Amino acid sequence: MANATRLPLEVDMLGMIFNKKTPKIGSLRELKILIFGGIISIVIAGSVLAYKPQATYRQNSTSSYESFLTSVADMPFLGKAEAPITVIEFADPLCPGAKSFFDIVESGLKTKYIETGLIRFYQWPTVINKVNTSINALEAMHCADDQDKYWQYRDYLLTIRPREDFWAVFTLDDYKQFAQVLNLDTDKFNACFDGGKYEKWIREIDSQRERAGINSSPTLLVNNQILSFTAFDELDAAIEREIIKENGL
Repeated sequence: MANATRLPLEVDMLGMIFNKKTPKIGSLRELKILIFGGIISIVIAGSVLAYKPQATYRQNSTSSYESFLTSVADMPFLGKAEAPITVIEFADPLCPGAKSFFDIVESGLKTKYIETGLIRFYQWPTVINKVNTSINALEAMHCADDQDKYWQYRDYLLTIRPREDFWAVFTLDDYKQFAQVLNLDTDKFNACFDGGKYEKWIREIDSQRERAGINSSPTLLVNNQILSFTAFDELDAAIEREIIKENGL
């Protein structure tokens, strides 16, 4: 019996990758390309499965986000009106990323930049989960704003829920109960909430976000810099860059 010839490694791997139904490969070069492509696909798939909002970071500097800076003019904000830098958080209020940002990052942002008058901090009405009651949460927050309690209501929503890696679930009655806990005029709140006073506006403003391709929660806009959810140090660096620009340095 003749000695068996050892196949090159790339070809020897076929037994693990292909079966009898695999189309005929024209050359070893084509085979290498297929194997390499398969490895890349596996790596990409693994990255998607391992995705966590806390681990993502991206940044751009583009004028395409300027419309957001003007659209927030009538929205509630934290900070001083004359603050030179605008920071907008795009966050679905019921998503775990919004809860993590509130618990981990926002306090540092308040101490260093909001309370010192360097930034105005806004929240853009954002509905990432279309099947949850996220739009109702946003309606409730803006109905509370009619009584100057937007941030108190928002803080309560984020404080009472546990910080786990799943979405918060509240009923429509829960939102009314929260208004009562916060000593809002419940007749006015319920009339606003049940009447859907802000529903159309929220859907319209949220569609602006979708058209801009902002699809992760939370995403931060620092003037024209766009960042996916990140650690305070990275957000801090983005704000410092804007301060340098404002000072003409």
